[in-house]
Amino acid sequence: MGLPDLTTESESAVITSKIAGSVEHLPSRADDPDESWAAGLAITGAQRAGVREQVLQIIHERGPLTADALFEEYQQRGGKRLPQRVRTACAELGRLGMLERRGGAHGSVSAAGNAAALWALTARAQDELLRSRS
Repeated sequence: MGLPDLTTESESAVITSKIAGSVEHLPSRADDPDESWAAGLAITGAQRAGVREQVLQIIHERGPLTADALFEEYQQRGGKRLPQRVRTACAELGRLGMLERRGGAHGSVSAAGNAAALWALTARAQDELLRSRS
């Protein structure tokens, strides 16, 4: 059974409300340069939640994707953040139990030609998306 389309603002808001503020955010790693910290501090919680929402929506519509393919789709939809922000959103969603990382044994490759993992919705994410339609 396929997942519903999430096209209305109210359905999109349900996803955002479930994940907004649910992830503790450190702007950068302890050993990152000052520029990384400044960039991390410049993005608001609402902006981080917006990227997470877009990531969920893309994977919901397209199915499991590599980080490179996900970022490409994010850009095509008007996303303005950098690839690292999208990868970070995937990791955050993974910690929330909304996405799972599937190993690179399936034959997917990165833009650099290396084996690449896929990001996929978890059963929990699918359930929450279905409930948001109710």
